[in-house]
Amino acid sequence: MAKNLLRAMIQASNRTPGRINTQEVIEKIESGYLVNDRDTFKTKKSFSPSTLVYGHGACSRYWYLAFHGAEFNDVVTPHQVANMRNGSLAHERIQQAIADAGILVTKEKKIVHSDPPIFGYCDAEILWNDAIVPCEIKTTNDMSFVKRKESATALSYHIAQLLMYMHIEDHDMGLIIYENKNTHDLYVLPVEMNQHYRDWISYLFGWCRDVKAASDQDMLPNKLYRSNSKVCKTCPIAATCKALPTLADVEIPLLEPLE
Repeated sequence: MAKNLLRAMIQASNRTPGRINTQEVIEKIESGYLVNDRDTFKTKKSFSPSTLVYGHGACSRYWYLAFHGAEFNDVVTPHQVANMRNGSLAHERIQQAIADAGILVTKEKKIVHSDPPIFGYCDAEILWNDAIVPCEIKTTNDMSFVKRKESATALSYHIAQLLMYMHIEDHDMGLIIYENKNTHDLYVLPVEMNQHYRDWISYLFGWCRDVKAASDQDMLPNKLYRSNSKVCKTCPIAATCKALPTLADVEIPLLEPLE
């Protein structure tokens, strides 16, 4: 059976394929990125730091539905999937370099907080000047990387994510490690906890508590985004949300970003 199958494959490989539409080949390959892209019912038990600080994470209605359970469909393109996978591989490579340099304490450190419930992973903790320092690793394109270096600033939502880890783990200093995807150059930005950051973390945790309390009391928040907004278009549970009343049981303002 196996020999017959192998013989058939060899014979097929010797045939002339005729004119090949290269665009069709590209589209076929790219379809492989989305082969596992399907609706999945999920029920969240905690807030995710990376989601909280970006896009639909500022929407209390999203979290209500996530806590109660909904069909999730991540709206992504093949290019976005490829980019995310490249980012994951880069994280692993940089984490290994940190380990080989002898300064890694731990990687993918679980960050857990009970009230409000928050769960996430810190990319790495390093030992520097006899202190443990949490680090977030971010990959970016050449233009954005140059902008980060010239301005000597990190993106606010990257800082916000790191601040949550620093607060929960009681660290006064953290690092954001940027890698240029084009050149593999590194740029490191220290983030020091200050009163402004403490105030925002206090506000964030208060907002999360309000959202979780509404969910626990089965009070659906009002919809605050227009259905045609960019946030709604990329929200993984937009279909479930759209089927529910715009005005519901309670109004919880959108989470204000870190300034």
